[in-house]
Amino acid sequence: MSSRPKGKEVEPRDLAALIKICPGGVRPNVEMRTLTTMKVGGRADAILEPASPEQIKDAIGYCEDKGIPWTVMGRGSNLIVRDGGIRGVVMKIGPRMSNLSYRVQKGKVEIIAWAGLPLKRLLREAVRNGWGGMDFLAGIPGTVGGAVVMNAGGRDQAMGTMVKEVAWLDGEGRLERKGASDLGFQYRSSGIPHGVVLVEVRLEAPIIPRQDVVKAIRERMEKRLKTQPLGCPSSGCIFKNPPGESAGRLIEEAGLKGLRVGKAIVSHKHANFIINEGDARASHVLDLMALVRQKVAQRTGIWLEPEVKVVGEDG
Repeated sequence: MSSRPKGKEVEPRDLAALIKICPGGVRPNVEMRTLTTMKVGGRADAILEPASPEQIKDAIGYCEDKGIPWTVMGRGSNLIVRDGGIRGVVMKIGPRMSNLSYRVQKGKVEIIAWAGLPLKRLLREAVRNGWGGMDFLAGIPGTVGGAVVMNAGGRDQAMGTMVKEVAWLDGEGRLERKGASDLGFQYRSSGIPHGVVLVEVRLEAPIIPRQDVVKAIRERMEKRLKTQPLGCPSSGCIFKNPPGESAGRLIEEAGLKGLRVGKAIVSHKHANFIINEGDARASHVLDLMALVRQKVAQRTGIWLEPEVKVVGEDG
């Protein structure tokens, strides 16, 4: 997720103009808790769900011209929005931006995916067509674009290993394409600049027997279901693993499973997950994160770095 500097709020005439740019994709005064997997966050002035790169370009141009701040999000699975919400326009790159095409050549598949393509759909296509090496994405509730930006994955593989090329729109609406070698993927990070909108990703994967794809995805999903609280409102792993360490293990060894602030609680199943027990506020989650970091640092001298992105205004 990325954002532009603060500016004026969205006015009725701005909404009318944005509706012309993005018909059927503009909603005012949306509670961000309805758009994030942690289920917290105040209101956004306006949500804009573009259906094409051209709509994104025109929306960026309008917001920049009028001084309206704009923020980009995917599925909201790695996002904490503060209780005061988000001023300006939130561009949600989701189902309306989920085109997928592919071609097979010499035992490999080249996949062209728009950034809003859900990872679940990518995995369904992998199962249907025998695309290998994607099982590490099983159980990650995000989009292709979000997964690339944060280089999502597990201990053994991450999204950057599949990426061949990306395309984004910058703050002036210019389309840029970059190869994977230009991005410098690292643990939970990519070289995709702040303040751009990722629109397209080119991936490559091997073609393998379909039953092997099914087996690998099933095994990965079964493991995650046993070790992670996937059915609960959360943002996935809340902290990055320090070099050579496990954030979950450090939190567990500090005796912090079950630690709570308000309705936010450190999961008993996986210590690197914070769960919303029903009506937690973003402040509960953020205060609990701060408390966990402090207690782990007091015990180990290691300050855990958040894996989630925190945006918006205090309530």
